[in-house]
Amino acid sequence: MHKYTGNKLKAVLSFCGNQEFQDPTKVPLPANGREGGQQIIQLCEELNVLLCLLCPAAIKPGVDQVKRHYRDCHRTVGAQLQEVVAFAASFAPSGSQPRTLRDPTDESDEALLPADGSPPIAGLETYAGFSCKSCRHLTRDRSNRDRHQILARHYEEEGYGQEEEEEEEEEEEEEEEEETEEGYKSSRQRRNWEPVMLQSLRRAPHARYWIVEVVRTRRSRRGSSRSSSSSNSNSTEGFGAATGADAGLLKLVRRCEKELGEAAAERRRKVEAPGGVDQESRWVQFMKWASHLQGKDKLKLYQASLSPVPRSSEQRLWRQEDRDANARLRVLAESFRRELARGLERLDRVPDETLKWLGSIDSTKPSTKPFGRKKQAESMQRYSGYWERFLCYCVRIFPLGQAGAQKEHGVRFTDEQWGHLGDMIQQLDIVADIVKRSEEEAKGKEKQKQQQQQQQKKKKKKRHTDIDLHTDMDTDADDTGTDTDDNAADAGST
Repeated sequence: MHKYTGNKLKAVLSFCGNQEFQDPTKVPLPANGREGGQQIIQLCEELNVLLCLLCPAAIKPGVDQVKRHYRDCHRTVGAQLQEVVAFAASFAPSGSQPRTLRDPTDESDEALLPADGSPPIAGLETYAGFSCKSCRHLTRDRSNRDRHQILARHYEEEGYGQEEEEEEEEEEEEEEEEETEEGYKSSRQRRNWEPVMLQSLRRAPHARYWIVEVVRTRRSRRGSSRSSSSSNSNSTEGFGAATGADAGLLKLVRRCEKELGEAAAERRRKVEAPGGVDQESRWVQFMKWASHLQGKDKLKLYQASLSPVPRSSEQRLWRQEDRDANARLRVLAESFRRELARGLERLDRVPDETLKWLGSIDSTKPSTKPFGRKKQAESMQRYSGYWERFLCYCVRIFPLGQAGAQKEHGVRFTDEQWGHLGDMIQQLDIVADIVKRSEEEAKGKEKQKQQQQQQQKKKKKKRHTDIDLHTDMDTDADDTGTDTDDNAADAGST
């Protein structure tokens, strides 16, 4: 087989000669259907079926089927296989303990499966699964669960999604949090399912589940988690049952974890100013952003400074007030771009001395470099975008009032600045209303134009239909007249 020769073969023979090996064909195997001290076949007296504890699953009761299963699937040979076959043959009519065994592959035998809520069967695995509350649909797969919910259309039934008892609601909330982390978006679908423990005589894709009653603990996030001790005990002990004290402690731990998570999320939303050389850059220290915005909500600051979405994406906004507010800010941004372009056009006509004063950060002396455009177009676009966002930010926080803006956003306006901002917003509202009316009129004209075009198409189509109809009638009349003339000519000749 290996074709060893020379020194390698001599080394192997020398090693084997110094060892005391046994003949593998003469090694005694354990009896009574056991392999290495572990039982591999078992009779389920409750259901009258044979269970293969290596699968674990129910198998056909015939001696030939049992022999074929262990020989082909588990490579059981020799005396071990004979012991398994003898165990199966003992239940035959001519055996030592005759018994009528059921075939687990017979799907027409409805009485074969235990009733829901029965104790688990020893020797079979216990799975974490889902049960539909509207019908008896059992599954272990989350995708099958959601697919059934869509196809069965239970959400159209009366009483769908009603609130359950307080204890069940707590369990469902915990499961909803787990499923949300994995991408499940429909809370209504989740409320129509109940987590259960399942057993089946056969493995997928031929599994037929029933619900077993065990003391439930917190499930693993994998929907196909199995009970590790279901094959060694007839009672519910050994399934990881939790006592009342353990359940209370588990709820306390979950509540603490939830509170800590909420506190961490709230802390991440607040601006912090830790200070120190290793915590802040010199630019941040110079601008004093962290100390100025300390304790402010970063999410509110970010949302208030967003640029308006384009007109093409404006209709995707859900609420009408959001669309109107975005259109208002879009008018402001377009006005700023026009003013910026107008100012840049006149920049070449401004004296250099004035541009040097504009480019200086010191009010007492001019800069050596005059104010001008950036060399890169991307830089100009980026800086103009910053100014657009700042204007939108000011418009969004104006409803808070001067004191409210300083309290919630840390922005201090002078009375003069606040007055100019109010005047700008007043003009913005007037222009936004004019633009809105003009857009509505343009849409109305476009709609009217489309209706006129459709009417013209209908009239044109009807006119062509009438012409075709008259043409067909004239053709029929000509054919009739020709036939009459031919008949008259034939009669005259006769």
